[in-house]
Formats: sequence, C-alpha cells, structure tokens
Amino acid sequence: MKKYWKGIGLCILILISIIIGVSSCEIQSPEEVVSSNKDEITEVEENNNEATDDAVDEVANNDTSSDVINTEESTPSEVPNETTSEETSNVETSKSTASVVQEADKNTTINQVSDNQVPEKSTVQEPKVEEKKLYASLTIECKTILSNMDKLSANKKGSVPAGGIIYSNTLNYTEGKTVLDVLKSSGITIDANGGYIKGISNLYEFDCGGTSGWMYSVNGEFKRVSAGSYKVKNGDKIQFRYTVNSGDLEG
Repeated sequence: MKKYWKGIGLCILILISIIIGVSSCEIQSPEEVVSSNKDEITEVEENNNEATDDAVDEVANNDTSSDVINTEESTPSEVPNETTSEETSNVETSKSTASVVQEADKNTTINQVSDNQVPEKSTVQEPKVEEKKLYASLTIECKTILSNMDKLSANKKGSVPAGGIIYSNTLNYTEGKTVLDVLKSSGITIDANGGYIKGISNLYEFDCGGTSGWMYSVNGEFKRVSAGSYKVKNGDKIQFRYTVNSGDLEG
C-alpha cells in the first residue's frame, strides 16, 4: 500500500514540474516567428552585400594596380623604340650625306682626269734576241744525165743545163732546220713526199732509166735518212745529185 501511494506522489511531482516549465516558456505566435525569420534573413543579406562590396573593391584595386604596372612596363619599351627610330633616321641621314660626298668626290676626280692629259705609257722595248744565223752551202747538179741523154725522156731534155749545175749557193738558216728546209729556201721548184725528194727543177725519178733519181749527201757522205729528218749543222756542204746508174756517184 505504501508503494502505491509513493508512486502516486511521484507522478504528481512530475506533473507539477511539467506545468511549471510550460508556464515559464514564452510561446511565440506564428506572426512573431515569421517576423523573426525575416529579420535574420535581412541581416544575412546585408552581411552578404557587404562582403560582395568588399570583394568588388578589392578586385577594382587589383585591376588598378595591374594597369599601373602594365603602364610602367610599357613605358620603357616605347622610349627605346622612339630612340631607335631617331638613331635609324640619323644613320640614314649620315649614309645619304656620305653618298653625296662620295659622288661629288668621284665627279671631281673624273673632271680632273678629263682636264689633265693622261700621260702616255712609256713603252720599254725589250731587246730582241737575235737568232743565231748559221750557214750551209747547197749544190744541185745532174751531170750524170749528160752522158746518158739517150735515156732521158724527150720532153725533159730542156730541163738539163749545159754544165749540169742547176743551183749552187751558200744559204742562211736557223738552228734546228733540216736539209729539206734548206733546199726549200733556195727557191728551186721541188716535189717532195714528206722528206723524200721525187723531183727537182722538173727532173723526176725514172726520167732517165729505171734506176734514176735524186740522192743527197752532207759533207761528201750519203745519208740513210730522208732530207726532212736530217738536221743541218753550221758550215755543212749539202749536195743534191741525180743518179742514172747505181754506183755512178762518188761520195
């Protein structure tokens, strides 16, 4: 029974505490709640607007600083460009002036040269080296035909001189000449095939028999080379003689 009454007392105490707590709480009407929320929202918006303004001001300040920096950076680059343009203009002016001066100097020099007579170049004549003149005697004869006129072709008898001597003289020649060169220098008509002599003064080989023809000797010695190959020496005695029979010419 005691426990029963204790439980009822405890419930009464709890109920009294709840009533006291409820009465102490201030119950707001719905209008008051809405108004309070509006004030809080307005305060938040004002705070946000102030933060936005501060951010905009900061950005504007940064842009101004960037413009100042860019202006400072661009200003030095413009100054050298102006200076470079002035220097380039001065250099071009100097070049133009120099060209005018050079052209004037050139014209002056040309005028001076044209006014003054150009001295004639002195021609120094180098002493001529005279070629050493060499001498050789030349004799052309056909005496063997005189004793063999019966063998001579009839149309060639007029080509044989009375004494058998066709030519005899001393001739000048230069070093390195051949017997054929000396024979040509005599002016006598000859017919040669290379260095081989076929005819002299219209008298040809075989005109006076099958073994007849021209032979030459130097200093009394018959040479075994053609007249176009043998080199003449100073003082040589050259003889061209017509042979009719083998062995009829003495060396």
